[in-house]
Amino acid sequence: MTNTPESDTSADLRALPNPPSIPSGSGKQYWVSPHGRDTANGLSQATAFKTLQHAQSVTNPGDVDNVLPGIYTAPNSRDVLQVNRGGSAAAWITYKAAPGVKIQVSPNNWMGVEMLAPYAVVEGFDIIGNARNVTMAYALQHAHPPLACICRTM
Repeated sequence: MTNTPESDTSADLRALPNPPSIPSGSGKQYWVSPHGRDTANGLSQATAFKTLQHAQSVTNPGDVDNVLPGIYTAPNSRDVLQVNRGGSAAAWITYKAAPGVKIQVSPNNWMGVEMLAPYAVVEGFDIIGNARNVTMAYALQHAHPPLACICRTM
């Protein structure tokens, strides 16, 4: 899932038919694990954050969040990951599955991953929908023009 800004406004995002080349992370390498702690520093597998949302709250342009295997959910009806801190054209923020691992995002609400900021990429996540809890009335009540993104699988 990749977001880049429109040329004339940063409020609208669109899908690109050919994703841009994404600069490799030049910032900090953070780690996230379902067995981690959000009070930890996240700088190693042993001190990994617990939630994707907490990792998002500390990332800066060029940082990479390496996500360890497991199922990621969110309390109540929050998004599992709401990306509202963006990178820059030269320093994207990356959320990626650690090499060779399976990541499952299982939301309790409408969206598992919500991209609200430019220059961010999410790679290697299986996002499981919430169809079991969504009625047609609920879907129509929350319908709006889609935020187009590019989803990339590993």
